[in-house]
Amino acid sequence: MKGHILLKKIQIRNFTPTTPAGDYVERKKSLRNEILGKIDNIEELRKDTIEKKLYLDVCFYLNAKTGMDGDTQKDVDNLLNVVFDVLPEYFTDEQNKPIEGIGLMSGKSDYMVFEVHSSKQFVNNHEDEGMDIEIYEWVEKTSLISKIKSFFN
Repeated sequence: MKGHILLKKIQIRNFTPTTPAGDYVERKKSLRNEILGKIDNIEELRKDTIEKKLYLDVCFYLNAKTGMDGDTQKDVDNLLNVVFDVLPEYFTDEQNKPIEGIGLMSGKSDYMVFEVHSSKQFVNNHEDEGMDIEIYEWVEKTSLISKIKSFFN
Protein backbone atom coordinates (compact mmCIF):
# COMPACT_ATOMS: atom_id res chain seq x y z
CA MET A 1 0.00 0.00 0.00
CA LYS A 2 1.36 3.43 -0.72
CA GLY A 3 2.56 5.48 2.18
CA HIS A 4 4.00 8.98 2.14
CA ILE A 5 5.34 10.38 -1.09
CA LEU A 6 9.10 10.33 -1.67
CA LEU A 7 9.17 11.63 -5.27
CA LYS A 8 6.33 13.87 -6.38
CA LYS A 9 5.11 13.17 -9.89
CA ILE A 10 7.63 13.97 -12.56
CA GLN A 11 6.46 14.29 -16.13
CA ILE A 12 8.72 13.31 -18.98
CA ARG A 13 7.45 14.34 -22.41
CA ASN A 14 8.78 14.41 -25.94
CA PHE A 15 10.35 11.04 -25.06
CA THR A 16 9.52 7.61 -26.49
CA PRO A 17 9.09 4.97 -23.75
CA THR A 18 11.10 1.91 -24.68
CA THR A 19 11.24 -1.80 -24.01
CA PRO A 20 14.34 -4.01 -23.64
CA ALA A 21 14.48 -4.66 -27.41
CA GLY A 22 17.30 -3.14 -29.47
CA ASP A 23 20.17 -1.23 -27.84
CA TYR A 24 19.00 -1.84 -24.30
CA VAL A 25 21.94 -0.14 -22.54
CA GLU A 26 21.46 3.10 -24.49
CA ARG A 27 17.73 3.00 -23.79
CA LYS A 28 18.44 2.68 -20.06
CA LYS A 29 20.97 5.53 -20.15
CA SER A 30 18.49 7.74 -21.97
CA LEU A 31 15.72 7.07 -19.44
CA ARG A 32 18.11 7.56 -16.51
CA ASN A 33 19.18 10.93 -17.90
CA GLU A 34 15.57 12.03 -18.47
CA ILE A 35 14.56 11.13 -14.92
CA LEU A 36 17.66 12.69 -13.34
CA GLY A 37 17.01 15.86 -15.34
CA LYS A 38 13.65 16.21 -13.59
CA ILE A 39 14.86 15.69 -10.00
CA ASP A 40 16.33 18.74 -8.26
CA ASN A 41 17.09 17.05 -4.94
CA ILE A 42 18.58 13.73 -6.06
CA GLU A 43 20.97 13.33 -3.10
CA GLU A 44 18.16 13.92 -0.62
CA LEU A 45 15.88 11.54 -2.53
CA ARG A 46 18.59 8.86 -2.51
CA LYS A 47 18.92 9.16 1.27
CA ASP A 48 15.13 8.91 1.65
CA THR A 49 14.74 5.82 -0.55
CA ILE A 50 17.90 3.70 -0.39
CA GLU A 51 16.72 1.27 2.30
CA LYS A 52 12.97 1.74 2.04
CA LYS A 53 10.35 -0.50 0.48
CA LEU A 54 8.96 1.36 -2.51
CA TYR A 55 5.62 1.77 -4.27
CA LEU A 56 5.81 3.04 -7.86
CA ASP A 57 3.06 4.73 -9.82
CA VAL A 58 3.95 4.91 -13.52
CA CYS A 59 1.91 5.98 -16.54
CA PHE A 60 3.33 5.55 -20.04
CA TYR A 61 2.11 7.78 -22.88
CA LEU A 62 2.52 6.06 -26.25
CA ASN A 63 2.18 7.77 -29.61
CA ALA A 64 -0.76 6.16 -31.42
CA LYS A 65 0.07 8.03 -34.64
CA THR A 66 3.73 7.04 -34.99
CA GLY A 67 3.31 4.51 -37.81
CA MET A 68 6.16 2.43 -36.35
CA ASP A 69 5.34 -1.26 -36.06
CA GLY A 70 4.88 -2.32 -32.47
CA ASP A 71 4.87 1.13 -30.86
CA THR A 72 1.23 0.90 -29.79
CA GLN A 73 1.52 -2.78 -28.85
CA LYS A 74 4.17 -2.29 -26.17
CA ASP A 75 3.43 -4.38 -23.10
CA VAL A 76 3.35 -2.58 -19.76
CA ASP A 77 5.59 -5.23 -18.18
CA ASN A 78 8.28 -4.67 -20.83
CA LEU A 79 8.05 -0.90 -20.45
CA LEU A 80 8.50 -1.31 -16.69
CA ASN A 81 11.67 -3.40 -17.15
CA VAL A 82 13.58 -0.35 -18.31
CA VAL A 83 12.29 1.72 -15.37
CA PHE A 84 13.18 -1.01 -12.86
CA ASP A 85 16.68 -1.32 -14.30
CA VAL A 86 17.59 2.37 -13.94
CA LEU A 87 16.29 2.97 -10.40
CA PRO A 88 19.09 1.17 -8.47
CA GLU A 89 22.60 2.53 -7.92
CA TYR A 90 23.82 0.92 -11.11
CA PHE A 91 22.94 -1.32 -14.02
CA THR A 92 25.31 -3.26 -16.27
CA ASP A 93 26.21 -3.18 -19.94
CA GLU A 94 26.69 -6.15 -22.28
CA GLN A 95 30.13 -6.86 -20.74
CA ASN A 96 28.63 -6.78 -17.23
CA LYS A 97 30.42 -3.49 -16.45
CA PRO A 98 28.56 -1.22 -14.01
CA ILE A 99 26.90 1.96 -15.26
CA GLU A 100 25.60 4.56 -12.84
CA GLY A 101 21.86 4.35 -12.25
CA ILE A 102 19.59 6.76 -10.42
CA GLY A 103 20.64 5.38 -7.04
CA LEU A 104 17.34 4.89 -5.25
CA MET A 105 18.14 1.27 -4.26
CA SER A 106 21.38 -0.47 -3.28
CA GLY A 107 23.36 -2.34 -5.91
CA LYS A 108 21.77 -3.21 -9.22
CA SER A 109 18.61 -4.92 -8.03
CA ASP A 110 15.07 -3.59 -7.85
CA TYR A 111 14.28 -5.85 -4.89
CA MET A 112 12.97 -2.92 -2.82
CA VAL A 113 10.03 -2.33 -5.19
CA PHE A 114 7.11 -3.96 -3.35
CA GLU A 115 4.16 -2.65 -5.31
CA VAL A 116 3.53 -1.04 -8.67
CA HIS A 117 0.59 0.71 -10.26
CA SER A 118 1.20 1.03 -13.98
CA SER A 119 -0.87 2.09 -16.96
CA LYS A 120 -0.50 3.22 -20.54
CA GLN A 121 -2.40 5.79 -22.54
CA PHE A 122 -2.31 6.68 -26.19
CA VAL A 123 -1.49 10.20 -27.37
CA ASN A 124 -1.58 11.70 -30.87
CA ASN A 125 1.92 13.15 -31.25
CA HIS A 126 5.51 12.75 -30.13
CA GLU A 127 5.44 15.91 -28.00
CA ASP A 128 2.90 14.28 -25.65
CA GLU A 129 4.68 10.93 -25.62
CA GLY A 130 6.59 9.98 -22.46
CA MET A 131 5.83 8.95 -18.92
CA ASP A 132 4.84 10.11 -15.45
CA ILE A 133 6.41 8.55 -12.38
CA GLU A 134 5.76 8.96 -8.65
CA ILE A 135 7.50 7.08 -5.86
CA TYR A 136 6.05 6.43 -2.42
CA GLU A 137 7.24 4.57 0.60
CA TRP A 138 5.44 1.21 0.66
CA VAL A 139 3.65 0.29 3.85
CA GLU A 140 2.23 -3.07 4.72
CA LYS A 141 -1.54 -3.31 4.76
CA THR A 142 -2.99 -3.86 8.19
CA SER A 143 -6.54 -4.77 9.00
CA LEU A 144 -8.76 -2.57 11.09
CA ILE A 145 -8.85 -5.23 13.80
CA SER A 146 -5.05 -5.35 14.07
CA LYS A 147 -4.95 -1.54 14.26
CA ILE A 148 -7.45 -1.58 17.12
CA LYS A 149 -5.52 -4.32 18.94
CA SER A 150 -2.23 -2.45 18.62
CA PHE A 151 -3.89 0.72 19.90
CA PHE A 152 -4.93 -1.03 23.11
CA ASN A 153 -1.62 -2.85 23.67
